[in-house]
Amino acid sequence: MDYKNIKGVPNNYNQLPKVKFLIYHSTDKNNVGCETTLVSAINENEAIKLVRYLKPDKVVGKVKQVNY
Repeated sequence: MDYKNIKGVPNNYNQLPKVKFLIYHSTDKNNVGCETTLVSAINENEAIKLVRYLKPDKVVGKVKQVNY
């Protein structure tokens, strides 16, 4: 994916250290059986922006940092 087309992304985005975030598309407390999206981003706010760009019709629920 070319991140240069997304507004607000710096030119050196691919060179910055990233962390993986698991985004739940549900607002339930248990988050059992709901759809998720795994993205790599610099921080939590950038991950939410990326998921809203990729899946604009989905609700962004809980955001969890993962190590896999």
